[in-house]
Amino acid sequence: MKHYEKVGDTRIDLRGVLGKDSYGARFGDQVTVEIELSRPAYAYLVAFRPDGMVEPLFPEDSNEPPPLTDRPRYPSKSRELNYDLTDGTVVSVQYCTRSLRWCK
Repeated sequence: MKHYEKVGDTRIDLRGVLGKDSYGARFGDQVTVEIELSRPAYAYLVAFRPDGMVEPLFPEDSNEPPPLTDRPRYPSKSRELNYDLTDGTVVSVQYCTRSLRWCK
């Protein structure tokens, strides 16, 4: 998970990987999420927000099934987007679940 710090009203600076290069995020900061799986699988990446909402992150279009991949990520299509940390003071949790077979 890469951490981008909000600086002022318009600038976002890359601070590095959370837990390695950066150890804290603030309200208004942003992140990108990339998971490395040991082999390709059908995966979902979701965010559990502090306001109780569950937000799908991968695939970005919640109406399409996940592709077979070993690197689910957000953003996956809209590369200019990052995930905004603006839902409260508690850190949101991103979670990945995967399956080697497609389940309908």
